[in-house]
Amino acid sequence: MTLRLLPFVTIGLLSSVLSGHAAFSLVSDFNSLTGGGAALNGQGGWTTGGSNFTVASDPAGGANQVAQVTNAAAQPAYIGLGANSIANNTIGTIFYRTRRNGLVNISAGLSDVASPASPSNFADFEAQLNNQTTADFLGRNGGAFTTTIGPAGSPSGNFLDNTWINVWMVVNNTTDTYQIYLDTGSGQFLAQTAANLSTFTFRNSGAGAQPNALTTALFAGNTGAGTWFFDDIYVDNTGSNLANPIPEPAVPAMFGLVGLAMLARRRR
Repeated sequence: MTLRLLPFVTIGLLSSVLSGHAAFSLVSDFNSLTGGGAALNGQGGWTTGGSNFTVASDPAGGANQVAQVTNAAAQPAYIGLGANSIANNTIGTIFYRTRRNGLVNISAGLSDVASPASPSNFADFEAQLNNQTTADFLGRNGGAFTTTIGPAGSPSGNFLDNTWINVWMVVNNTTDTYQIYLDTGSGQFLAQTAANLSTFTFRNSGAGAQPNALTTALFAGNTGAGTWFFDDIYVDNTGSNLANPIPEPAVPAMFGLVGLAMLARRRR
């Protein structure tokens, strides 16, 4: 590639990345909330069913804050999506990050219920990613869970311990179905694509699609000896979006590369 072409190619790549970022709207990243183990309930629009959901420091280090969950027996934490709700007969995407330290029993996803019940909140899920004290994620498919979150031969043990996992749930609110994409951001296991993943039916749509908007991000804990963390919840209610909405160090670096290339071009 010649130096003359580099700025324009790089700008094109940046435009693609940034357009994906821009379509996402932040729901919650916990950084503006009172941390240090303070209760999540009542902060930043969050409602919880108990005191087991707190705001804590990122276990990976740094100044970032996250939601931390310990032994939350059938307790929900939820936040309304408001203008970011995914309307009926549309396609949208929710992104979040999840992490465990030890074995946990958890669920996360979307609900069409504004105030999910406690302790029976699990039935209020529609799109639901689940883990039940193993190293494997499960997807809810109508009336049952399945471990088939990818094609035959997909790696098992995809809920790695002490590792942040990026989760995209692309929901089709016309057919009441959804797809799950997982990635560590470092290529540690299969990042799923549309050609090789399973499509799941909403939990309560086994008998047919329901004409409801998805209005709530719902996170539910259950008994488990480990600690669960989640963070960086974003929604794009305009379509399927597999961009990572979290600003990456590579983006400023690419801007720097453009600047250097443009300067070199001017000096020629």
